[in-house]
Amino acid sequence: MKIDISREQDSSVIYVDGNMKNLENTQNLIDIIENIMKDANQIYLKINIKNSLTVTSTFIGFLIHKINFNNIDLNIGVYDDRLYDLFDMLELIETFNVEKII
Repeated sequence: MKIDISREQDSSVIYVDGNMKNLENTQNLIDIIENIMKDANQIYLKINIKNSLTVTSTFIGFLIHKINFNNIDLNIGVYDDRLYDLFDMLELIETFNVEKII
């Protein structure tokens, strides 16, 4: 899994390329998000996920916690219809502001 970051004044975009298959990948991404929010006091975070069919339950729980307790404005862009369908099945489209990227 490859992760790139683009930062602006009050927002960041995280580009994730590849499957989030294990706890190590998940923890790496969580640590990056925590550091971004701590360093820049972020209020807007966009995560674009490419070449992945799944996300871990740990990652989903982490994002729900950040939305509810840290008031972040989150947007997730997905390139794969199957990942979009997973977010839809879990009823997280609105919660995470998920959008398909073509």
